[in-house]
Amino acid sequence: MKLLRALQEAWVSWDYQHFMEQFFVNRFPQYEDYKDEYGNYKLVKGDYPHEKWVQFQGKPLAYICNMDDNTLEEFVKAIEKLIKK
Repeated sequence: MKLLRALQEAWVSWDYQHFMEQFFVNRFPQYEDYKDEYGNYKLVKGDYPHEKWVQFQGKPLAYICNMDDNTLEEFVKAIEKLIKK
C-alpha cells in the first residue's frame, strides 16, 4: 500500500525534471548530460525520455507494468524515497 501511495505522490508531484532526476537518469545514465544551457533536462517531443514521461503521466500503473526488471527496480527505489519523507 505504501508503494501505491508513493506512486500516486510521484504521479501528482513530479514534473519532468523530477522524473529525470529521481528515476530516469539512474536507469539510463546516457541521458545524464541531456540538459539545455540552463541545466534543465531537455523536453524534446518524440525522443525516448519524453515518450516515457508522457506514458508515466498518462497511465502510471500501465507504465510500471511494462518495465523490465532492472527498470522497475530503479523506479521502486525512486518512489521509496517518497515513503521516507
